[in-house]
Amino acid sequence: MPRIFASRPTAFIMRPFLLVGLCLAGCGMMASGLQSAAAQQADSTSADTTQSRAYVQADSLSATVVDGERVQELVGNVFVEQDSTELRSERAFRYLDRDEFLFLRAVEIVEGPDTLHADTVRYDRSNELGFAFGNVELTDGDVDVRSSEAIYFVDERRTVFEQPVELQDSTAVLHSDRGTYHSPERRADFAGNVTLDDPDSWLEADSLSYYRDRRRSEAFGNVFIDRNPRQTPDEVEDPSVSNDEQNTRTWLFGAQAINDEDERRSDVQGDAFMLQVQTDSLGAPRDTLMVRAERLLGQRSDTLRRLTAIDSVRVWQDDLAATADSLVYDRTVAPDTVTAPPYEESRLYDRPNAWFETTQVYGDSLRTVVRNRSLDTLYVTGGAFAAQQDTVLQRINQLRGGNLTAAFREDQLRSIHAAPTAETIRFVAEDGALSQAAQASGDAIVIEFDTTQTLRRVRILQGTQGTLYEPHLIPTPFELDGFRWTPEVRPQSNMLLQDPRVQRRMEAGWSFDTSERPTAPRRAPPNPPDRDPLERDPPDEDPRDAL
Repeated sequence: MPRIFASRPTAFIMRPFLLVGLCLAGCGMMASGLQSAAAQQADSTSADTTQSRAYVQADSLSATVVDGERVQELVGNVFVEQDSTELRSERAFRYLDRDEFLFLRAVEIVEGPDTLHADTVRYDRSNELGFAFGNVELTDGDVDVRSSEAIYFVDERRTVFEQPVELQDSTAVLHSDRGTYHSPERRADFAGNVTLDDPDSWLEADSLSYYRDRRRSEAFGNVFIDRNPRQTPDEVEDPSVSNDEQNTRTWLFGAQAINDEDERRSDVQGDAFMLQVQTDSLGAPRDTLMVRAERLLGQRSDTLRRLTAIDSVRVWQDDLAATADSLVYDRTVAPDTVTAPPYEESRLYDRPNAWFETTQVYGDSLRTVVRNRSLDTLYVTGGAFAAQQDTVLQRINQLRGGNLTAAFREDQLRSIHAAPTAETIRFVAEDGALSQAAQASGDAIVIEFDTTQTLRRVRILQGTQGTLYEPHLIPTPFELDGFRWTPEVRPQSNMLLQDPRVQRRMEAGWSFDTSERPTAPRRAPPNPPDRDPLERDPPDEDPRDAL
């Protein structure tokens, strides 16, 4: 078998080059006769040996001159080695004056752990660039990146895909209109209709950086995440996945999102919106949670799930609505079981308001506790105020104090305790009409309700003072200091669901009733090609046709 050695020319001038070798075409072509392999070997080894050398091998070789340019054709088991780079194909053309190769059929570029396959590769030795066309696949054994075209930068081990591209590794599948894969960093930078699919979630964005080693993704522009955890918990991978989480579906929207699996942390910013539905064992919705804020941060440990909402927070649940400047929501899972209901606690700061049924409460900070999936206790700390609408009289009963504690049973308000320095205003009805109003104060006030939310008893403890007013003597306005009643800013589920991003998703066929995701037509890279050269046809174009 002839072996040909060559060195790199001392100068390189890039000229336009078409895939099919049109650079060989033109007027005034002058072709020489075929040279023997031995003669070509002599020509090659006589070049400047101070430059980087290439080892070239093939079953057969022929040579010609076109417009003064030397061209070699190599056929059968073509092998080229330059430094640490190896190229293989069934056939190749070598353009000596430009120091370029055109590899045809079952082409392979090997650089370190990287292997790039393609139907055709134009390789620029001087700049160490490989232009790959047709059934392109880049792999390092752990990841496969496929497209119809690519540019491989050998020195950097960087591959640029300007056509639809797919990346698949052991944990995720990515698609996009174009992208770049950085092999040393094991990082993918994808752009244009990006999707990422892993066992627990589906992500869409305008662009995405995916760090495989760090299990970190950074998505930008029109971000949508559909999180639907494993239907069957994997106790080896994550023993803390509870039954509640398995039956929870979450949608997240934002301008950008960062997810770091190693740190178990996620960050959604830019008019962030979370819509979460928990279903029962039959798949029927049981609880719904909606949170909208400028930023949503999620953190996770073996027993704790924490959601932090920042700036212009709006929350809606089946039994509670709230607004605040910031929110911290903790969900604690029992460490010894995945079946026990979690303990849930929410803390709201900076001008917080909360609404339940016909009551609005507010203060310096609010804290809610959920036990056994039902609202259990609400704490208001600092400048606490509760206002409740009497639906018969259409008057607002009021209670204020240093702090407030509201107790619930089966999601229904049963009592409110205000202390210290408590004050109250109550309106009393008789036969559906206003009969009197009362204003009272004391060290502490406890108001109790029955199962129908009707006032059962008011207890004023120590330092009691009070005044009764007949209807015609009731002051106007009749309000405690700090009173406000703002039902117009109460978050409503129907208003939150009018978010255009949610509406577009619904119109496209997305639903919480099924875990199936609608499929939309998209350009996709081809399936991995069969690498057996005997079963693959060569390109229709042949550079020799131009001679």
